Amino acid sequence: MKPAMPVSLRKLLAIPLGCLRTAAKWLVIIPTSPRLRGKGQTIRCASFTLTMLRRYFLVCCFVVIPAIAAAADDIVVIVNQNIGVNKLSREEVINIFLGRNRQLSFGVTALPLDLPGTSLEREQFYSRLTGKSVSEINAYWARLIFSGRASPPNLAHSQEEAMQMVADNRSAVGYVARSKVIPSVKIIFELHSE
Repeated sequence: MKPAMPVSLRKLLAIPLGCLRTAAKWLVIIPTSPRLRGKGQTIRCASFTLTMLRRYFLVCCFVVIPAIAAAADDIVVIVNQNIGVNKLSREEVINIFLGRNRQLSFGVTALPLDLPGTSLEREQFYSRLTGKSVSEINAYWARLIFSGRASPPNLAHSQEEAMQMVADNRSAVGYVARSKVIPSVKIIFELHSE
């Protein structure tokens, strides 16, 4: 049985594959179009289609392939270098980021940091950690906020900002792609790519 492609990878490939299907349709439809019976017009349309296919190829090389490589990156949970914890379990990370229990084992209250909702790392983090999509996590937080039981993690606008906030604050806990980790933070949990 063939392993299922990760959801985020399917989303990344959906747009380019749709463009290729459209370009293929144009390649088939344009020469047979009743309006374009002349050879000169057909050749211009075919060259236009080839130009579009070349552009599609360049987009794949410089946009899609690096995005797929980023999608395969491990996500790591980070804390301040000076904090007294070296490892967290999956359950502890889930409890911190879902607001169930934010007390770390040595008594410090964790301050979780979230990346923006459009961030690929956020989607991967929650998908790999809880098996839920970002929209399901947002619905979860909407229920908790409405009932007044908990508040969502603070928002960091980028991975770099999250790492800086973690480096500056002993109680901050964030997540970033492994390739972005800087020396002033410590990795305490890893979510491997699927």
